[in-house]
Amino acid sequence: KKSLYWYLRTIEEVIIDLLLNEYGLAAKYNYDCYHDTEYTGVWVQNKGDPQRQYKIAAIGIGCTKWKTLHGASINISTDLSYFDKIIPCGISEAHKSVINLTDIVEKQTDIEMDTIITKVVPLF
Repeated sequence: KKSLYWYLRTIEEVIIDLLLNEYGLAAKYNYDCYHDTEYTGVWVQNKGDPQRQYKIAAIGIGCTKWKTLHGASINISTDLSYFDKIIPCGISEAHKSVINLTDIVEKQTDIEMDTIITKVVPLF
């Protein structure tokens, strides 16, 4: 399918599926997980605090002659203080910020990079 919009949303859906089904963000932690209409990436929102939105994953692609290069970054346990020095992904709204997966899930949850890769690859 020749649609970069579709391609980006598909990558987002893979990450959303991982977060909802493998880590139980909605069922266990009461977080909605979705894509934002203004900003590419994956967003989460605590159902108990609907005023705040957090970007948990960023996606970047390049495309030449319908051949793509892509990358996705899931904030697992990133030092988020670096984002205080920039406007991450052009997000300037006060109610939108970034968050780590470790800020949401139980501390003993296995979220090592190898585990993430093992769980994401079959979703493609």
